[in-house]
Amino acid sequence: MAVFMLVIGTMWGRSVLGVHPRTAPHQKQLSQLVTFAVGLVALLFTFISPSTLVQLSVLSYQGLAQLLPVVLISLLWKRMSTAAAASGLAAGVVVVAVLVITGNDPWLGINAGLLGLAANILVNVAVTLARPATTPPERLAVDETPEEAAVRA
Repeated sequence: MAVFMLVIGTMWGRSVLGVHPRTAPHQKQLSQLVTFAVGLVALLFTFISPSTLVQLSVLSYQGLAQLLPVVLISLLWKRMSTAAAASGLAAGVVVVAVLVITGNDPWLGINAGLLGLAANILVNVAVTLARPATTPPERLAVDETPEEAAVRA
């Protein structure tokens, strides 16, 4: 729980409140206030429904596991595009969320996170193969055009 609170405080302080110039002087206090409010809501839900916090933790870890294929495939397969990574990640998260929300985790004895990983990898590979291979300009030789690089690849 402490890690979630630190992430929420940092996320709000840097990502949400940090983009508004008017909130910059009060960024730390506003971030602490948001963290405190979220902590109170989490505490309230803990008393109302004790298993909810555990379910949210499991769901967040299953969702976080969807980053694994993106990282591994991008390291091993230079052709993978940002669109493929985002599509695979979205597919995996949707599969996990749908299975958990509908109460079908595990589905036929298979964990929702594992099914999400399978969907993630399939979509990632399919989108990568469906798009033409391109080489970014910064990776081209100085006197090489993109067409020449495509022939060489």
